[in-house]
Amino acid sequence: MTPPRPVPASILLCSPAHTRKLSLGCPSLDRFLGGGIDHGGITEVAGEAGSGKTQLALQLMLHVQLPHGRGGLGGGAVYLHSDHASYVPALNRLRTLAEAFARAHAALGATVDRLMDQVSVVQIDDVDTLASVLQHDVPAFLAEKQVRLVVLDSIGALFRHAGDDAGRSRASQQAERAQQLFAVAARLKSLSDRFNVAVVVTNQVTDKPLSASGLASAPAYERGACRLADGASVRVPALGVGWAHCVNTRLILTRHEVSVPGAPSAASPVVVGGLGAKRKHSSLEWSDDVRVGGWEESSQAYCSPSTSTTRTAHIAWSPRLPGRSMRFEVRDDGLHGIAS
Repeated sequence: MTPPRPVPASILLCSPAHTRKLSLGCPSLDRFLGGGIDHGGITEVAGEAGSGKTQLALQLMLHVQLPHGRGGLGGGAVYLHSDHASYVPALNRLRTLAEAFARAHAALGATVDRLMDQVSVVQIDDVDTLASVLQHDVPAFLAEKQVRLVVLDSIGALFRHAGDDAGRSRASQQAERAQQLFAVAARLKSLSDRFNVAVVVTNQVTDKPLSASGLASAPAYERGACRLADGASVRVPALGVGWAHCVNTRLILTRHEVSVPGAPSAASPVVVGGLGAKRKHSSLEWSDDVRVGGWEESSQAYCSPSTSTTRTAHIAWSPRLPGRSMRFEVRDDGLHGIAS
């Protein structure tokens, strides 16, 4: 291996690897993120089911294919899927996004099939498989293909219950899990550096009780974005402090159900205007209209006609951005910021 050579600081500072960003395709969200997702390091997107984290990842896998002048990185994506037993629901949603994306970028020759062909999918069922894929399969693939984005969806699904063994102490299991997490983070960062790819990892959340003294010493994002209505607990990204230290940028997506004034009661179901086909079931309505809580990452969400969903993106930390928040909505063509 050739040893690294000294490079002038002025050249490094202007290097595309540090200045180039991956657009989300929404000007207001791009401004919120200072131009988009960072090209280097690990960007984590954490949130509960239905908050929009998988939706954001799917959207990025399409936009990365655009040329640099259009906010993309000029390459394909690798999708490491572990959030459910099957990647089919996520890919069905990706195809729906690709249809809208192809219409918007038809002048560039975009078609649904071409867009889908540039996303390579690997189903990850356990931690050992992930380690092997990151060490062998992904590097070999990146060396041959023009890939500019690696997505792991989700790391929480793999590690939250990995290694549960009644015959071992909790401390030893936690130590082993921490070592595995550090190894995954190191491999992801190595892939980013070696192959000039952006890395996005989604994560689940967990509820954590918080005393008055604990709340006073908690980070600002826990006291604000993550604090639950009871005031005594917070909903924070899973996997603890060890994993948090591996993440360069942490985005937290939250969702809240709010009552719709004057809406019909649950006893009088109505058809909510929106996207796609809908099926009535008792007093609830199954819907593909993600703007009112329909399509979720579990593909099994329902919405009540008397409520709507409010989603907010929060920057917990970033090497270049202050902590701040922005409301957004999920439409048929992806995430869109809502101006305050």
